[in-house]
Amino acid sequence: MFCSRMPQSLLLLIMLLGMTATPLAAQESSDGAAPADQAAPPAATLSPEAVAAKQAFDAVYQQYLTALDQIKTVRQQRDAARGEEKLALNEQLQELRADAEKAIDKIIDAGVAVYAAAPDGYPEINSTLLAIAQFYLAGDPLTGDGGDQYEKALPPIVALLDAGAGEQWPQLWLWGAVAAYNTNDFARAEEYFAKADAAVLTGSGAVGTSQRLLVLAEQAQQNLPMLKRHWAQEEKIRAAEAAADDLPR
Repeated sequence: MFCSRMPQSLLLLIMLLGMTATPLAAQESSDGAAPADQAAPPAATLSPEAVAAKQAFDAVYQQYLTALDQIKTVRQQRDAARGEEKLALNEQLQELRADAEKAIDKIIDAGVAVYAAAPDGYPEINSTLLAIAQFYLAGDPLTGDGGDQYEKALPPIVALLDAGAGEQWPQLWLWGAVAAYNTNDFARAEEYFAKADAAVLTGSGAVGTSQRLLVLAEQAQQNLPMLKRHWAQEEKIRAAEAAADDLPR
């Protein structure tokens, strides 16, 4: 039996197809979309590093579009096939889907490089990065797809914050805190919650954050001190067991 429902990673890929035409960050609304970006500066004002980073991003983005086309073609062939041929095409389809998932990581890395080189240079790429992080973190509010994929959400958020995006999008501190908390990175969660609190004091911290994320953040921040203590105790027990060469608990 072959699953007819598209994997969430591919739903994300399809969603990204519309990013350059309709940037998500230009749609601030109650669904928690990111705030609007400013118009990109003229190309003449961009540094050579920024232009090169954009070219690298475009190359990776094209690779993912090609992978998506291949998935569509092979899926159609599989649906029309029978017997051994159908099994072989299904195996090929799974490999293509795995490649498409890897493409997302490459898009994130290339996009962060673009942002680091020119934070206001390419708003559509900024929108794509925010869309990826939010899809992993909270999902699509209309379809319910995505969300609760904290291990995938945290790296792009950390990369953006390390590149200085916290000033432009303070909500990233809150997003990162939720993701860190749910991956047991309590020290980072504590740091990010503190930054989020500071941003809220300016009145801008909750912009671009869905109600669901705000609830998750409130619960996580309340539970963080207790979980930090429990986790510290658990680490001591594991360390003692490892030193004694005991079986895992």
